Amino acid sequence: MLRRDFLKGILKAAVWLSVSPSTVRSMPQGPRLHKNPSSTIYRAVNGSLDRNVGKVVEMMGGMERLIESDAVVLIKPNVQWWNQGAPNLSALKALVDLIMNRSGGFKGEVVVAENCHRGLTPWKSLASGWARSFERNSDVPDVNNMSELCTHLKGSYSTRFSAVHWVDLAYGGKRVFSPKDGAGYVYGDGTGGLPLIKCDNGASGQRFRSTIMTYPIFRTDQGTIVDFKNGI
Repeated sequence: MLRRDFLKGILKAAVWLSVSPSTVRSMPQGPRLHKNPSSTIYRAVNGSLDRNVGKVVEMMGGMERLIESDAVVLIKPNVQWWNQGAPNLSALKALVDLIMNRSGGFKGEVVVAENCHRGLTPWKSLASGWARSFERNSDVPDVNNMSELCTHLKGSYSTRFSAVHWVDLAYGGKRVFSPKDGAGYVYGDGTGGLPLIKCDNGASGQRFRSTIMTYPIFRTDQGTIVDFKNGI
């Protein structure tokens, strides 16, 4: 769904961001590099957040190496909180811009999707980073929260960009079993022809805890149906 090469690349990279205003530079390789590392950490410092993100992507080989030109890229930003509890809005904007303007062109979609557990209309909730104004960690002119950033990105990229809100069933979200049921959450509880997908803590007695797995199905502004488990 997300072009797994992109996910692998992102999971293999840790982005360390600094707000110092001087020139962006890449860090030299230290003496304790493993001969055959299972992952590589890229670090950019001393630049603005958007420039640091760009430098890290450059060190990883460029966005054209990480994603394909027709990919549907899903970004989950963690906006249950604001300020330092959420990602820097400038860094997120830079990531979206890099995808949309990748070398070779981009005809796919970028989706910012989130369940911040703040009711049926989370984009209005002052208890989340969607509507609560950031006092810090924004760094985008005239953009004060995630909703405003998504409005800005929508104005730049039209239907190629979507902001999607996943809503808990307890707040009025819909339980679904497949894409034909529309947008909602699939519950892997073993009913309705679905498999039982669960995990537990391996304990026993009163310490035992277990939960079933759930995942969303949703539609982008371009009409693409995305099944989080099975793809587009």
